[in-house]
Amino acid sequence: MAAPAAAAAAVGANRCPNAVAWTASGVVAYAAHRTVALWRPDGHDDGGCGRGHARLVGHTASVTAVAAVDAPGRSVLISGAADHTAVLWLASTADMYTLVATLRGHTDAVVAVAGLAATDDALWIATASVDGTVRIWRATWTAAGIKCKGVFCLVHSMR
Repeated sequence: MAAPAAAAAAVGANRCPNAVAWTASGVVAYAAHRTVALWRPDGHDDGGCGRGHARLVGHTASVTAVAAVDAPGRSVLISGAADHTAVLWLASTADMYTLVATLRGHTDAVVAVAGLAATDDALWIATASVDGTVRIWRATWTAAGIKCKGVFCLVHSMR
């Protein structure tokens, strides 16, 4: 079996991406320094390199976590970073995302994020931080935009 071809995606960021997610529309989103880089691997089945096409700017420190959530009628990316925040990105097209909310509350780096589409107009988000907490958030879409609310904070302690 032949080894897969290596593709270089120059996004002007770190050389060691530490988080990656694949959206239902076929876009690979990965941590690239203070941004989330988007890459569409067109031609991946024949050794092609695909195309890097965008960087999502919204964090002030290195991105440490990325998750993709496909809710009915919308596609969302969630990123977490060393700046103590998580960011929600809503797909404006199949290949582009817009920052719609910044979740604040952690006192140290956010190192893991996850999302669950609850209903057509709501999304549950979980964020974990080096500060020893897991926070649960609820994002709701309304006619006026998105509303995010922290609903629970689990403090992890070793016994």
